[in-house]
Amino acid sequence: MGLAQVDSEIVTSAVSTVTLTGIDSDDVYMVVVNNVIGSADNNAVRFRVSTDGTPKTTNYEVAYERIRTDQAYTHHAGASEPNITIGGGAGTNTGEAVNCIIYLYNMNDSSSYSYGTFEPSVYMSTPKLEANTGGFVREVAETNNEIQFHLQSGNFTSGTFAMYKVT
Repeated sequence: MGLAQVDSEIVTSAVSTVTLTGIDSDDVYMVVVNNVIGSADNNAVRFRVSTDGTPKTTNYEVAYERIRTDQAYTHHAGASEPNITIGGGAGTNTGEAVNCIIYLYNMNDSSSYSYGTFEPSVYMSTPKLEANTGGFVREVAETNNEIQFHLQSGNFTSGTFAMYKVT
């Protein structure tokens, strides 16, 4: 098993979204989000699937377990959500950042639901560490050839986003 890079983007100036393109097969895809920082404090990093530049903003079933160093474990389950939150609460203080690994399945299959798993880690300067593990299903049978990232509010100011085809 190996990885073949499909797309990447390095954020060096403020942008409101980052879109990774190039899903063109029924293979599994892996997305790596590294050292992502936003322009506002207490800001959640979110993503959604997209097709030819049109983000899909409905019909996500999402569930995850949140593990935090400052509180008890929490569980989240949501139906008909507009996106998937992979890391909440990161801010602009030194050292704060969001990192994540996402696996995408059935993205190129127009007769099946696209779905995936995600495992983010978020460091916040309070200090606390948050790590989630979960998954999502987009309950519409369609082809999705992109993944788009955005913030709860504000812009991305730095970070690296990369997508690989698992070969």
